[in-house]
Amino acid sequence: MADANENEEIELITSDETTQEFDIGEAPQEDDDGMEDEDDDGKISAEDADVRDDADMVFNKHGGPVYSIKVNPVDPRIVITGGGDDVAVIWNREDGNVLHTLSGHQDSVVSVDFSFDGKYAATGGYDGVVKVWEVATGKLVQNLEGPSQEVEWVCWHKKGNVVLAGSGDGT
Repeated sequence: MADANENEEIELITSDETTQEFDIGEAPQEDDDGMEDEDDDGKISAEDADVRDDADMVFNKHGGPVYSIKVNPVDPRIVITGGGDDVAVIWNREDGNVLHTLSGHQDSVVSVDFSFDGKYAATGGYDGVVKVWEVATGKLVQNLEGPSQEVEWVCWHKKGNVVLAGSGDGT
């Protein structure tokens, strides 16, 4: 099991068996290496990247592109992803099993984050709503009206139960 405070890496493996490595807690970033979901099929293509498959499992339960991923800061076996299929998924990264599918957004879930105690997750979507979920049960705890337009990012504040959110219009 990885310690979230150590400088370790995790691999994101898609159903077409491409991989992308990134530091725990850091979302995969689109850059000039060709790693992006150009056809919105839930798979990250690797046109110009070095592709290998030494993974133990594949996470492939989203029905569209995966926009965001975060590792639980208390239990790094738990991962949350947000996707273009309007849902977030809480996974067990050790065995690849889906723990909870978080439904309720009316548009793509583009940002996810865990509270610092690991008990709650926040999801932000292009529907302009931020949702707070209980990680252990997958139960919706709170609907929060987000910025005036699509939510581009959510972030749990380090000093309390405060969720920050932002959109492309500067709010």
